[in-house]
Amino acid sequence: MRRILNVLIGFGIATLFLWLSLRNVAWKELTDLIGTLAWGWTLPFFLTAWLSHFLRAFRWKLLLEAEEGVATRTLTLFAGLMYGYVANIAVPRLGEVVRAVYVNRKTQVRMPTILGTVVVERLFDLLFLVLSLGVFAWLMLGERETLAAIVGEGGADRLSFLFSPWTWLSLLIGGMFAFIAVRHLWHRVSQARFPDGTWKHRAWELAHLFASGITTIRRTGRPIAFWMSSLGIWTGYVAMSVFPFYAFPEALRPDNMIQACWVVTVVGSLGIALPSPSGLGTYHYFVSQTLMVLYAFPASDAVAYALLNHTASLLVLLIGAPVLLVWNRFRNG
Repeated sequence: MRRILNVLIGFGIATLFLWLSLRNVAWKELTDLIGTLAWGWTLPFFLTAWLSHFLRAFRWKLLLEAEEGVATRTLTLFAGLMYGYVANIAVPRLGEVVRAVYVNRKTQVRMPTILGTVVVERLFDLLFLVLSLGVFAWLMLGERETLAAIVGEGGADRLSFLFSPWTWLSLLIGGMFAFIAVRHLWHRVSQARFPDGTWKHRAWELAHLFASGITTIRRTGRPIAFWMSSLGIWTGYVAMSVFPFYAFPEALRPDNMIQACWVVTVVGSLGIALPSPSGLGTYHYFVSQTLMVLYAFPASDAVAYALLNHTASLLVLLIGAPVLLVWNRFRNG
């Protein structure tokens, strides 16, 4: 019953945000625009997306082998990962369980180990998302024109201190002291025990799991491969935001392409993180509003971009998952 309720809530959220995205769009303008787009961008988009997902499977392999000491095939993990993504289209968050079950049946790795590495992997995704949000804030607050587009001219004047180098130097120094303080606090509470069910216990477990993840990376013997694959995953995500822009006429592309793609990637990730099936609706709303507010895109163009990017991402999964599942079956039995 609870799962059915979660599905209904997810589709309710998707419907609401799709309506918010499309309510002010002229359908004829949108369909006419889509009919004139160049579709050559789909090939590099698909290749980049599959490469990013493959790197995620390779990173997962490093964690699993460090924890279990059992060799695993990247192809099997790749198939399980894509299978899980497809499951997320139907039921948000179901994909994590689906890929764990698939890999457990195809390998000798125990289920608790698989689920533990999935959680650790998600924690590192969260870390990269937080870092990306920091870059996002730097990009947005580093240019007065961009800030004024968000908060208006008066707001930009009141926030003028953000453009001072002394502000950024203070933040850097404060960040260093915060890091030292967190390390000191961790050493003090790492041996502590808190009552089950309390927020302190949950926070302690999360921190302990993250610290265990850090040691797991060291035990892989290939920490550089782990961090480079993580960087490659997010680089691929940004590149996937670039290609749909090339479907539009050159006059409609943003002037600062790299900045726009980084912003779209971060904002889109926040939309996908909400409990909507594969970010349906939430991704479209967040990305289209960002393009309209920050880059003066017409509503039809902004929604068309969001539709293109999101639909192409779903096709990557719907095409790739069956092929990988069949391939892995014939390859490994």
